[in-house]
Amino acid sequence: MRQVLLFFIIFTSFFAVAQNNVYNPLKSKGKLFEYAMFTKAPITDVQELITKQNQLEFQNLSSENQSVGFTSDDYWVTFRLENSASNEKTYYLETARPVTDVAYLYQLQNGKITKFSSGDGIAFEDRQVSHRETVFKVQLPQNTVQKFYLHLKSDGETLNLPLKLYTEEDFTESQL
Repeated sequence: MRQVLLFFIIFTSFFAVAQNNVYNPLKSKGKLFEYAMFTKAPITDVQELITKQNQLEFQNLSSENQSVGFTSDDYWVTFRLENSASNEKTYYLETARPVTDVAYLYQLQNGKITKFSSGDGIAFEDRQVSHRETVFKVQLPQNTVQKFYLHLKSDGETLNLPLKLYTEEDFTESQL
């Protein structure tokens, strides 16, 4: 009986995670961090991460601004976004502290990987969004689900893993 109960708990937990791993800003309850997972891995190439992701121990984020403490390790966050609308949607993703050296966002779409750069160690003119914070502009084509990987690295500073997704209007308003 105990084994059956344990199997049921594991199965339903897996099913619940599988059901909730896509965040739809128009329909999902909760916040993006509740649909994301992270791992510490000595990997700097997204292709290598994708190849080895089944061997890595991804964990759920526990808060909207999770800290992993003082570190110079490489951290990866993954999440999926859905646009169920019949038109393209644009969002702004705020992540990492402004002093985080490197923040690379990778968007997977139709077998293609697009890389966006931000972070304190990235020249202002080379950032995807010219902003004092670590911000990315995310464009979601109509009726699609897009997978994202976020690579964060610092030189020993406190590293946080925030994921705040804003509509264009909300982002503009938050800057006033």
